[in-house]
Amino acid sequence: MSGRPLPRARLDAGLLSSTRLTTRVARLVAGGTIVLSLVLVQVPALAAHLHVAPLHADDWALAAAGSLVVVAPLALHRLVGRRCQAGTSSRSQVANRVPSSDQR
Repeated sequence: MSGRPLPRARLDAGLLSSTRLTTRVARLVAGGTIVLSLVLVQVPALAAHLHVAPLHADDWALAAAGSLVVVAPLALHRLVGRRCQAGTSSRSQVANRVPSSDQR
C-alpha cells in the first residue's frame, strides 16, 4: 500500500496540469480522488483499517499556519513584482517618447 498513492497523485497532477479540468475524465479523476479520500478518512471503520484519523482543530490550525508561512511570501513577491513592473512600464513610456517637432 505504501507505493500506490504516489503514482495516483502523479496521475492526478498530470491530468490537472495538462487538461485544466476541461475533460470529463479529468473532472472524474480529480473529483473521485477527493471523494474517496474523504470517505476513507471520515468513515471510522475504514479509517481504523487504514490506520488514519481525521485532523483535529489544532491540527487544522497548524496546517493553515504552515501554509500561510509558505504562501504569504510568494503572494507578497508577486504583488510587489506587479507594482514594480507597472511603475517601470509607465516610466519607460515617458522616457522613450520621441519629442514632437514643436518641442525641439
